[in-house]
Amino acid sequence: MTRAGAGAWRAFLALAVAGLCAAGVGAAGTDSQDRSALPGWAEWVAPAVDAEGAKGLAVFPGRLVGGAPVAVRDPAPFVVRLVHFDRPGEERVMPAGVPTPPPAGRWRFWLESDWEISPASTLAVFPRAQGWRSVHTHFLPAQTGGRVQVSGGVGAGAGAGAGGLELRTVHAELPGPDGPYGSIARRQPVAGIDDGVLMPAGETLAALWSPSRERYEAVSRPFRVEPGQHVAAPLLRPPEGQAFLHVEVSHPLRLRGEADGLEVLAQQGETTLSPDEWVETPEASFALWYQLGAGAVRVMGGAEETYFPAAELVLREGEIGHLAERLVARPILDVSLVLPPELREGPLSLAVFRTEGAEKLAETELAPRQSRHRFHLVHDEVTVVLQTAVGTYRRVVDLREESEASLLMEPELIRLTGEVRFGGEPTRARVRLHTTDGHRLEVETDEDGWFETLALRPVYWGAVFLDESEEAEPWMETWMPPISEDRHLELDIPDVEVVVRVVDAATGLPVPGAKVDVASHFRPWDDQDSGQEEMGEGGSERMMGRGFATDDDGVAHLPPPRPGRLEIRARADGYRPADDPLVVPIPDPPLDREIVVPLEPLGPGRAVHLRLPDGRAAAGAEILAVRGGSMAGPALPLRTGPQGSAEVPADTGVTHLLVRHPEAASRVLAWPPPAAGAATWTLEPAAPTPLRLRAVEPGGGEPAPRAAPVLWLDG
Repeated sequence: MTRAGAGAWRAFLALAVAGLCAAGVGAAGTDSQDRSALPGWAEWVAPAVDAEGAKGLAVFPGRLVGGAPVAVRDPAPFVVRLVHFDRPGEERVMPAGVPTPPPAGRWRFWLESDWEISPASTLAVFPRAQGWRSVHTHFLPAQTGGRVQVSGGVGAGAGAGAGGLELRTVHAELPGPDGPYGSIARRQPVAGIDDGVLMPAGETLAALWSPSRERYEAVSRPFRVEPGQHVAAPLLRPPEGQAFLHVEVSHPLRLRGEADGLEVLAQQGETTLSPDEWVETPEASFALWYQLGAGAVRVMGGAEETYFPAAELVLREGEIGHLAERLVARPILDVSLVLPPELREGPLSLAVFRTEGAEKLAETELAPRQSRHRFHLVHDEVTVVLQTAVGTYRRVVDLREESEASLLMEPELIRLTGEVRFGGEPTRARVRLHTTDGHRLEVETDEDGWFETLALRPVYWGAVFLDESEEAEPWMETWMPPISEDRHLELDIPDVEVVVRVVDAATGLPVPGAKVDVASHFRPWDDQDSGQEEMGEGGSERMMGRGFATDDDGVAHLPPPRPGRLEIRARADGYRPADDPLVVPIPDPPLDREIVVPLEPLGPGRAVHLRLPDGRAAAGAEILAVRGGSMAGPALPLRTGPQGSAEVPADTGVTHLLVRHPEAASRVLAWPPPAAGAATWTLEPAAPTPLRLRAVEPGGGEPAPRAAPVLWLDG
């Protein structure tokens, strides 16, 4: 620049400052109290070089943030590039020697010449009635960079139609410790790149963006830019049968310090995958996957104090899925514990779940006597669970609109004592109690039959075991109204024997191996003294079901029942299932009882012959004869013999046969067949793999993630 030009630039600058002063804004040193309190505020900015030759952004009338007045020399041949924080595609160039205020907003800026480029810094510009105000950092060091180019084949590929393609580059190396610098991120139309895009030397990430399709057409792995050299971006497109995923997570300015430790994961089906490449800058993190399949994928990520809500997208074969997210601060939940003495020594743990869906968000073990813990969670309604040796205690907190909340957990213990007697005499036993939150309490009685235990949640079910074996059947089990306060329980086991004898109704002979289903109807403990003479007159009847099998003598031994009634069903191969259960009243106190259940043998029926696909007899095939119409009831289980034959009883209301064999496909057969006599069927070959479904949207055939399939068997 000539001396005349420099003089003209200074004259223009002087006029600009004078104009601002005339508008009511004074120069530094003569400013109002507001301006002296904020020496970093200024009205005019321009590229400049200080007296030592450092390049930077001069502020007029000449004050830096925390710095001294700057003596501005003749401008050097470089420019300042500014990119808007909220609109990354908006890039402005401030030529050297032309002091022009950018529009209001926050800008990322850096310095560049033909081959030199600096790290990025920040500039905030605010409008005011008297003019423009801006805040900036300091002068920036510049180093020789390199130029990134796009090969002709890649640039002319898919997506180069309307709107062209855009080359997006990010300097992927974190700036050094010498200053609060940011990274360089650029967006340049491919059509306007002649000599490449200037980037700092070091690791770089590049991608081709199609504005018309709003998607990435190609992405690179991180590659190096060498000083003073041109480099072709190694852009990749998904191979046949695969898809890429590109996730960009921006770091808001106020959360930059909390983004450390950020982890991003992609879940496809049952597989959770870490990124193949991870690039992190002060402003954003980039996660890339290069070997995913087509289909739905769920992306989630967070650090200790920040996260972004989980998102789902559908990847298509041969395309690059793109997700842009923004970190938000995790809401803080402070949990305070006020515990009874019995719980203070632990073991204790706290867990937090999403109330909807029960997804576990956090969990921690508590030290003995620890009374406080802080969680960094997500914006949602959560359930906090205190896990103790005697059960769980839960509280719900709504964090959807909160950034900070506190929760006091003050559980109260339920103290249960009791005595177990067998035939009126105290006895040793094992008592098992279940609470309403699914916790199981077990305690053994002393020699006098006494026991004591603690619970956090109401107790609603109990069982007494006289046998010490873990596999032993309970001698007594019962439902009860939920007990939510201290209580003493009297558990009396009557010394009675109740047996069920299953016999053949035609011959009177025992039926070994019969299945006996017993439903016990009784009043809970609290209702035993209600004065009701019959079951069902009140609204508190309970029922428990158990299954038994008869021995070689056709006998099944039942545990002592509670007063009320038993409903008994018995079934066995070759016998007709009873349409109604046998109802047996149980007096108070119960008495020894033998209950005889006769089963009607099945009469002559029609034979069915089953063959495997290769012609062999389908020996051992399972057949479930389904009864329908007015005779609907339990299905009849049948099995074919060595010749693949079975007999379907007549007059049992069978409408369908469900057939299953390990060497053939399952079948549903209508019964009876129209032709008289024995029925013969050949089973079809088994499918080589389990049934697979692919749900698509109507019309275009796009994948329909999370569809709920309904299978209708044979119409």
